[in-house]
Amino acid sequence: MGAIKKYCKKEFQIQKFKFEHDDGEEFFIGCFQQNRSCLPLLIIRGLLFLCSVAIVVSSIVIVAETGKGAFWPIYMTHWGIFLMMVSTGFGFGISMHRYMKGPIGKLQIK
Repeated sequence: MGAIKKYCKKEFQIQKFKFEHDDGEEFFIGCFQQNRSCLPLLIIRGLLFLCSVAIVVSSIVIVAETGKGAFWPIYMTHWGIFLMMVSTGFGFGISMHRYMKGPIGKLQIK
């Protein structure tokens, strides 16, 4: 129990909730990688984003074909898959932004 309390005390500090981070690489490099390339995580996040877009579009099409398209937004399941699409889109956007800026070796953290 003491280890959990120590971990929570370390992680849930006011400065941790700011939009600053010491090690920006944690957002665009996967924990399984041996190199410093952001391309593998970009590809994984891109595939996840495309799959979640396909799920949302197919959900809308299936509901529209049944003639109940106006009811699509009232179901929490549809909101869940929509938020999944948004979150994977943000992850893909972060990785794409890093990839467009060039190699990670040129990264300058303030």
